[in-house]
Amino acid sequence: MDHQGFTSAQAALDFIGGGNAVFTIRSEKTGKHFTFKANCVKKDGPVHPTRFVKVLANGRNTAWDEQLFVGHFHTGMPGWLKTSSKHPEAAEWPSFKALSWALSKLNASARGGDDTMPEGLAVFHEGACCRCNRPLTDPVSIQSGIGPDCAKKGGF
Repeated sequence: MDHQGFTSAQAALDFIGGGNAVFTIRSEKTGKHFTFKANCVKKDGPVHPTRFVKVLANGRNTAWDEQLFVGHFHTGMPGWLKTSSKHPEAAEWPSFKALSWALSKLNASARGGDDTMPEGLAVFHEGACCRCNRPLTDPVSIQSGIGPDCAKKGGF
């Protein structure tokens, strides 16, 4: 399935915060891109709002065998990305800076009222649900990045 690009900042944020999202951000100015995986903390009871983010280290869309922990964010504050105390050097990585910028721009656009994708930024998903990672087949699900069963559960 072709990669799907988001047209709404809020839809991109919802997908990224979905709990099991694989997404690519691309600078429209430079063409540089990074692919990330954002997973939720698994705990008994309700889903925890913290998302741990890894970047595909080898830069190719292959298996996630070469991935580096970039940082984490809270779904209630999606424009805020923090490094781990074990890896403070990640704040200097181009992937961290790019994701931090993208989350900040997405959050500002979504909260600013127009909800358009920020100029110069593209966000893509691979056609898999951001929660359960099953392939998306329904056109509405493909657009939003979440399957109908997972969407009914709510609670991003």
